[in-house]
Amino acid sequence: MITRKGITLGVGTPVICVPIVAEKKEEILAQIRNLSESGFSMIEWRADLFDQLKDPDAVRTLLDEAAPLLSDTLLLFTIRTKAQGGQAALGEKLIANLEALAAGHAAVDLVDVEYLEFQRPDKHIRRLKKQDCIVITSHHDFQKTPDPDILNKLIAHMYADGTDIAKIAVMPKERADVLKLLELTNAVHCEWPDKLFVSMSMGGIGSISRVCGEVFGSCITFGSVGSASAPGQIEAGKLAQVLGVIHDSLEK
Repeated sequence: MITRKGITLGVGTPVICVPIVAEKKEEILAQIRNLSESGFSMIEWRADLFDQLKDPDAVRTLLDEAAPLLSDTLLLFTIRTKAQGGQAALGEKLIANLEALAAGHAAVDLVDVEYLEFQRPDKHIRRLKKQDCIVITSHHDFQKTPDPDILNKLIAHMYADGTDIAKIAVMPKERADVLKLLELTNAVHCEWPDKLFVSMSMGGIGSISRVCGEVFGSCITFGSVGSASAPGQIEAGKLAQVLGVIHDSLEK
């Protein structure tokens, strides 16, 4: 488990992370303020949608202004590339430098690294972790659910390269694909009980995977407030209620 700002990942109910998908600085800061004041434990800033992302000074300035708003809320910094279902069309070097900037900033607690989009992800992970940042290495497939054996090998590489949390998000074509994802999640939890893992099956039929993480071993789930950042995200308030019901049932 990992604890920061009094929030623990990896024990009990999965932490709900609410994405911000705004483009303008003022709207991003307003949403950070509103979500923090509403008591959400984690916010994901989808920086690939920021209209000044290519300007490191603009990113730093936004984070400077966000920091006082996040005393009790974790901030996950994410640049999602077009190859992984996002909007960023940037080179590896610029992405690496922006992620390093974020990792070293007091406002940021976690940085998402797209594992397969780096030639040397191990080197980049070490760079970020030297700045006392929690690293999530992720892989997203918006077209299909790959073979679980392939995903398991990918996850093994992520852990071997030093990630704090491995994350897999895939698209089901049928209900059996959702079951494969849940079986994979349970297998990862059993094989690496001391490691943290996040998984989700996207889309409508995959929504069940967003509520059962405490049972199978996924420590973060993503819920929307306003605009969603991925297909199948559940409204965060409703998600919290369902997670609470499941947690209470497990405690009996």
